[in-house]
Amino acid sequence: MQHKKAPHRKVRTGCLQCKGRRVKCDETKPRCQNCIRYPSDCSFEAVPEVSSKVQHVTPQLLPKPETSLASSGNPEFSLRDFKLLHHWTVSTSESLADNKSLQLAMRDVLPRLALDHSCLLHAMKALTALHLTRLKPEESDYYLVLATHHQNLALPLIRSELESINEENCHAVYACGHLVTKYAFASSQSLDTQVFSPGLGEVSEFLPLVRGAFSVAEHCLNWLLAGPLGPCMEKPLDGTPDLSLNPDDALYARLLPVLCANRDEDGEACCDALNALRTLLAMNSTPGQTMSTKTLVYCWPSQISQRYIELMSDRKPEALVVLAHYCIMLKKIDYFWFMKGCAARLLEQCRRDLSKDWHPHIQWPISVVGLI
Repeated sequence: MQHKKAPHRKVRTGCLQCKGRRVKCDETKPRCQNCIRYPSDCSFEAVPEVSSKVQHVTPQLLPKPETSLASSGNPEFSLRDFKLLHHWTVSTSESLADNKSLQLAMRDVLPRLALDHSCLLHAMKALTALHLTRLKPEESDYYLVLATHHQNLALPLIRSELESINEENCHAVYACGHLVTKYAFASSQSLDTQVFSPGLGEVSEFLPLVRGAFSVAEHCLNWLLAGPLGPCMEKPLDGTPDLSLNPDDALYARLLPVLCANRDEDGEACCDALNALRTLLAMNSTPGQTMSTKTLVYCWPSQISQRYIELMSDRKPEALVVLAHYCIMLKKIDYFWFMKGCAARLLEQCRRDLSKDWHPHIQWPISVVGLI
């Protein structure tokens, strides 16, 4: 005789602590039985569950009276938010760059811009919460929930701002582009997803937003230079350097005949993506270069074509071979917490998705990145 599984009610309004522990909450207030048993704090602020895929959500923050700003009249700003912004100021902002000018801009300028631009405020809180998953591994589930929540709120707001770029909002949108890129690489570590394509045929939502935000630098450069981020804006010494400045350029160039074998649109898209990578590597090797390696690494996702992105998401071999070689550049900034292990993980995913016939074409990246 087959026994039917007893139905149970899906709890979506349980406390944050039970969500973090991935256990069912009995929703007893002010403290549920699980939190009494462990013991721990018990908070019933509604926050979306972590998903491997970014979802559009409606904010449902219901801060408890003792943790909200009763006098502010802003129900979206709680003591928890203040803790995140305090951590941004004293720790996260400094961890995002390795030069003093940019660190000061992250610490002092971005919070001021965020006061008038919710997209930037949520992007800052999302990245800060993700930073705390590394610093407080025992609370990583809780902070990952917060990070996902704020990122879900930031992305549609950034998209909206991109539709009407002007002299007033371009600074915040440009800053968002950098933060969203860092978040995408860092969250791929927590969620074990391919940073550019979470699933076959799928494109990560951050890509079009980053491409749009980075294009702001091109179309609004004079506004940016004259604005609050002007002192830390990085302008290339030479945007079209001699490719031979990169001592390893020949190892990249040898891929061109492989990529262009069919002489079609797809091959051209892959060749263009590779040549964009070669140019950025040559810029990085230019003596006296004024752009940081990190900025140059982040330029590549904003320069690849829409067709190449589609080929990459479809796991086309030629596109994955180019992506595998991008991992060599990613490895150069592996010392940042938000980039730690990204090159190796992305390269391993490329190797896994490629048939063995293509493995000889990625042996050099495997050797440089240090995959076994």
